[in-house]
Amino acid sequence: MFRRLLPVIGMLAALHQQAQSAEPVGYIEALKGRVLMQSGGSTSPIRLDENADLARPLWAGDAVRCERGASARLRIGFEPVDLQPSKTWFVIPQPQPTRSDLREALRPYGRIGGRSRFAGLPVILLPWSPSDESAVRPDRLVLQWIPGSRDCPLTATIRDRDDRVLWNRDDVDAVPGILDDARARAALAQYAATHAKRRLELTLADGCDHSQTVRFDVLSESEVSALDAELATWKKATDDALLSHLGNAAIYERHRLFTEVAAEYDQALQLFPQSRALLQHAIDAHDRNGNTTRVRELTDRLARSSGFRAID
Repeated sequence: MFRRLLPVIGMLAALHQQAQSAEPVGYIEALKGRVLMQSGGSTSPIRLDENADLARPLWAGDAVRCERGASARLRIGFEPVDLQPSKTWFVIPQPQPTRSDLREALRPYGRIGGRSRFAGLPVILLPWSPSDESAVRPDRLVLQWIPGSRDCPLTATIRDRDDRVLWNRDDVDAVPGILDDARARAALAQYAATHAKRRLELTLADGCDHSQTVRFDVLSESEVSALDAELATWKKATDDALLSHLGNAAIYERHRLFTEVAAEYDQALQLFPQSRALLQHAIDAHDRNGNTTRVRELTDRLARSSGFRAID
């Protein structure tokens, strides 16, 4: 069983080694036929998978070569690079000049996650939107959690640091795992407009002795405006779909909007559904939020994409 894990373990180890020095400079956009790659200073080439290695990040100094009948399209910075069969390795260059917005967009994509935050912890009713130690914008608040039992309706409560209740709702069905409440958004908006310190607590509790609390910050109106400006600027910077999602995810991460980070990786996966790199980043993002249901789903997809079965 362990031998089946080696291809993915090797890929993640290479990504980790490369990520220590610099951010990626691009990614693999398309592959056809036998395409080889040398990465991380290794002298042993690997054959790239036509599906699983799409969206794989590239670092300056990596080398790619197409054998007979093969082709590849790489995205280096903002520019596409098409490769045809050759006996010569194409060495990934450092884009010149390297734009700061591109570096910021790609930097998180060069990192991989570590140990699961929620391994072994109880997850029933665990809120993952908002997630613990995250931030939210008041106008986009939607509560989401790991579903509970229909026999145990829950109570949702948002309090401030002085234990004052800002919003409360009883008799909520715990099974759907989602609650869209306009009153909750209004309460957060009013609080953000009148308080300098905006740390709040969300508690979900049911009648079956399950209770979970997460702490989060509410963005002020000026912070929301700054966020929207960054997103608009990045939208103008590139028309590449994957770079767009990666840049948005990086912006959301800087603002600690972790639910939105995970959503961007989910959208990126629609472009490259079997990409090991995107699957791993989506798993990391959802694990940080505590969305263990989505983590298990994506982990199973990663196992199938990598040619091995997940280990329970």
